Amino acid sequence: ATLWLEGLVLANCQAEADGGAVRMDDSDVSLRDVRIQDCYAGNSGGAIYAARGSLRLESVKITRCSTETGIEGENAQGLGGAIRIVKVPEVELSEVNITGCSAVKGGALHIDGGTDSETTLNRVRLADSTATEEGGLVYISSG
Repeated sequence: ATLWLEGLVLANCQAEADGGAVRMDDSDVSLRDVRIQDCYAGNSGGAIYAARGSLRLESVKITRCSTETGIEGENAQGLGGAIRIVKVPEVELSEVNITGCSAVKGGALHIDGGTDSETTLNRVRLADSTATEEGGLVYISSG
């Protein structure tokens, strides 16, 4: 499946599990000139949860998004306050601004890349985000 979003505001979104605003699995997703704000996911990806496929963000602003922050340790939930990326082979973030997000691991970004993944960040600003456990801004593993 392919999804292209342009010139939108996604606000006050909530998901019990993954992807407060957008959840993709084995799809190709592109967002351009999109604002995502005040979104929440109970497990991971307060704004966006991406698994497999490809993810491209251009001129995207994500503010005040979060995940559950109460379950820590080996069985932690709350991964990626703004974005959680799981084994997506091709990720490109260009002119992306992420601020004021929170999670257990990866206050802004949580990337579980796998061994064949490539993530490119170009003119990306990450600020004022927190993690209760690890990776205040970014948490990366090759899982």
